[in-house]
Amino acid sequence: MGQKSHIQSALEAYEDARMSGLCHVGAMELAVGKTSGQQRRELWKELEAVMKQAQTQAQIHVHVKHVREPASHGDGVRVLIDRLWPRGLTKEKVAADRWIKDVAPSTELRQWFGHDPALWDEFQKRYSAELDTHQEQIKELLELADGKTLTLLFDAKDELHNNAVAMKNYLVRHHRASA
Repeated sequence: MGQKSHIQSALEAYEDARMSGLCHVGAMELAVGKTSGQQRRELWKELEAVMKQAQTQAQIHVHVKHVREPASHGDGVRVLIDRLWPRGLTKEKVAADRWIKDVAPSTELRQWFGHDPALWDEFQKRYSAELDTHQEQIKELLELADGKTLTLLFDAKDELHNNAVAMKNYLVRHHRASA
């Protein structure tokens, strides 16, 4: 594996660890993995340099919020990304600026996943593959988040393992890859 792909793999591991709640140092430890000695120090140094450069570039601010939570000024642009409209809620209660149902997981994927945390990692991979086929909508979401706050609305009971969280992860990765 080349140095660039090593760095990219380490960056992805770092981002996953941070999104899981690890602190910076813990995420860095996880990202550099089992490398040791000089290779570890070089990878750590290179990873920090890449991250510093990425921080100076345009950032996106993506939040996830349960659709039944009240809207707030800090939400920025609110986008519902579920395929089905939330049962029992009016447009006024949802207060979505947009409803982009085409980026919701396919019925087959949603039913397979069933919000089972044990299937979370595989769900994210499969969902990412589906999102790769919706680049027009992804571009729209990235444009909405560029320099502003984008809040992805969802109606799942599980607030940690749902399509909005997976979409946020996807958007952050896609934005960094294109930056």
